[in-house]
Amino acid sequence: MVHRMAAMSQMQCTICPDEEGAVVQRGCACRGDAGAVHLECLVAYATHTRDNDGAWSVWYQCGTCKHDFTGAVALGLAEARYTQTEGLDEEDDERLDAGLGLTEAYLINGRYAEAETLAVHVLVTRRRVLGNEDPDTLVAAANLATTYNDQGKYAEAEVLLAEVLATEKRVQGAEHPETLATMGNLASTYCD
Repeated sequence: MVHRMAAMSQMQCTICPDEEGAVVQRGCACRGDAGAVHLECLVAYATHTRDNDGAWSVWYQCGTCKHDFTGAVALGLAEARYTQTEGLDEEDDERLDAGLGLTEAYLINGRYAEAETLAVHVLVTRRRVLGNEDPDTLVAAANLATTYNDQGKYAEAEVLLAEVLATEKRVQGAEHPETLATMGNLASTYCD
């Protein structure tokens, strides 16, 4: 472990040439120095960069290896993005999307209570603003169900996923990819 820590401290950030300062972290599938970054540099890069189509994937996915960020890097980026949206109205779509991203990062890092609190807030807001049948509301409900499931709250997850499934079947059809994914998630809840 000491050898690995020494190797990490000798790596250079791929965004800035500085070897000093914050600990260089890896949060993707890049190998060697290609995956080394200062979290602060990655946040600055993501803040000033958008995908060609205006999407927010630079906050969640490495531009080099195309893998999702994991661990402390995923959490640090999600917290930074959510913090940057604090001045927006709580009903703003960008703020709600950032909340979903932070919920997922909390789950990945085992911070279930924080994930649940934020997921409930996002779902309640989406339902109020967009209605129960909007695709973004259904995603928020599925995320909350995942949060419940990960905490062993299977009855709550089952009820929520059953609601989502019924709505998706009615709105999107029984063979829509999202509907099928929800069926699989509900089935796995029965197995847990």
